[in-house]
Parts: sequence; C-alpha cells; structure tokens
Amino acid sequence: MSVVLFQVSGWTALMLAAKGGHVEVSRLLLENRCNKDITDRDGKTALHLAAEYGKLHVTRCLVEEGGISPFVKTHEEGRDANKNDSFTEDNNSEELIVELNKTTETVFEQTNATLPTSETVIFGASNCSRIRIEDPSINNIAVSGTTLDQIDKLVCQSDNIVNSDYVANVILSLGTNDISKHRSDTEQITANLTTCIDTLKTKYPNARIGICSILPRRGKGSSIQALNTAARSVNSFTQKLCVKSQVLKYIDLWDEFAPNKTPFRALFDLNDPSGVHISKSGIELMENIFEDFINSKCEGEYETPSKKRNRSSSSTPGSSEKQVTKMPKSC
Repeated sequence: MSVVLFQVSGWTALMLAAKGGHVEVSRLLLENRCNKDITDRDGKTALHLAAEYGKLHVTRCLVEEGGISPFVKTHEEGRDANKNDSFTEDNNSEELIVELNKTTETVFEQTNATLPTSETVIFGASNCSRIRIEDPSINNIAVSGTTLDQIDKLVCQSDNIVNSDYVANVILSLGTNDISKHRSDTEQITANLTTCIDTLKTKYPNARIGICSILPRRGKGSSIQALNTAARSVNSFTQKLCVKSQVLKYIDLWDEFAPNKTPFRALFDLNDPSGVHISKSGIELMENIFEDFINSKCEGEYETPSKKRNRSSSSTPGSSEKQVTKMPKSC
C-alpha cells in the first residue's frame, strides 16, 4: 500500500501525515503496511519530513513502531523503493542526501532527549482558561462554559496537540457550570462526573487523574448558599470516589479558597456578581496547586497544601497567605 496523493511532487499520505504531525494517521498507515521508503522529488522520506518539521511524536512513531531506521537510506535504495509507484524524480546530489542524513540523525537524538514522556493535560472551564504555566509538557484545554457531559469535546481538542500514550497526569477541574445548570440535582451531576472519569480513564490508561473539588461561590445570598451546599455534596462524593481508586487523586481546592468555610475575598473577582470567577491571585494559587500535583509522587494519596499544613503545625502560614504573594511563574 502506497498512497501517492500528488503525482507531481510524489508525496504520499504518510508523508503528509508526518509533515503535519498526525501521529494516529501515521500509525494507521503503518498498520496497513504502507510503503515507508518512498522519497519525494527532493529525496526525502516521511521520516525526513517529520524530522525537518520538528514533529517529534511522529518521528518516534516512525522509528519505534514503523521500524524505520533513523539513518536515511542511500539515494539508490530510495529510488528502488519508488520504481513500482509510477514515480519520476530529479537527479539529487549526494550533498543533499548527506544533509538530510544529518537532519534526521539530529532530530532523532532530540526526540530521545526531549520528547515529553510525562505530558499533563488540564481540562477546565473559564477559570482554568486563564492559567498560564510555562511548561511545554503541560497542555491546558479549557473552554468557558464547559460542563462535565461535554468532556468528549475537550478530549477531541487534546488529540490535536498531545499523544495520549505519553500523558502521565490529567487534571479535571469542571463542575461549577454543572451546579449552575442542575442546581440541587446532585445525582445528575455525580452521574455525569462518573461518566466523565470513565472517559478519561479509557483515553489515558497510563495517567493518574486529579479531580478538583468544585470551587465555592463568593456571596451571602440564599441562592448562592444553596449552590454551595450542592457543590459540597458533589465534592464529598468525589472525595469518596478518589479514596477507593489507585488512579484518582482528590485535589481539594475548596479548603484553599475557603479557609474556615468562608471564601477568601482576595482570591475571587469582586466585580463578578455570580461569585464564580477567581481573581489574579486566585489564578496564581490554582497554578501553584496544579504544579504541586504534577510534581508530587505518583504513589500514595495527593495532599493539597492545606492538609499538609494541618498535619504539620497550626502556626504554619496558610497557603493562601503564602502563595498569593508568590511571584507567578507565568504571565
């Protein structure tokens, strides 16, 4: 099988997938025994193109799963591979082949050295969309207004930027919009949460999954108090769910944003009448909590800063007090 899409340039489907960084498409073509050794008019193979355009995931896929040598074949071997594909090429210089060889070797070395094997994906809504963590291995997929039953859409977006095989951490920070939508119907929310978690477990089998508690809403009105009561009920369910699982970890944002059960004003946007959105200081705190989770050991139960504080000393300053004054790592 060798799908030549453009007779003039001699580009195959595998070449296009490699150049575009499409790992799943490349894998599918390899599984269907496509011709991996075809070269284009410039003497480049699919591996050359993946290397040239810096598509490290595809480069590794072609080498490790496709069995393609990281060292380019000679021009004559490349020409032989093309004979049966109605392909006519120009005479390429040996200098070009040597240069391509160097490019492939260099990028292959970079692949082994720099390809993230511990990618993190964050799924969230409006508050998470403002998170800026300066780490290329942390992928923030957050869309304002997202609810738990829309997780498939977020997962679909993540497929465009990260290979699920390399995801070691998943952070789920949804639920606030579900509280607004379903209000006191916590059974529906917990049912959606369970389905959402099952989706993440299936998609990222090698990852541990941090489930964030739903944040409290700032305000004293009866309607806000009712919503917070519903949020606490869902959080209690989530915590029990995580305790029973070796994969799930409970990230208790509530205790960090509402010490003594009262939302800390400095962490919330005082101009937001809904009481949902957090302030810049709140965003910085959330960034720090997420980074703590990502950098924590996989074994055992993850503890948020407040739990560590309570176990150590009552005189230890609260994380809210410490971390809101900490210089953020991102803009």
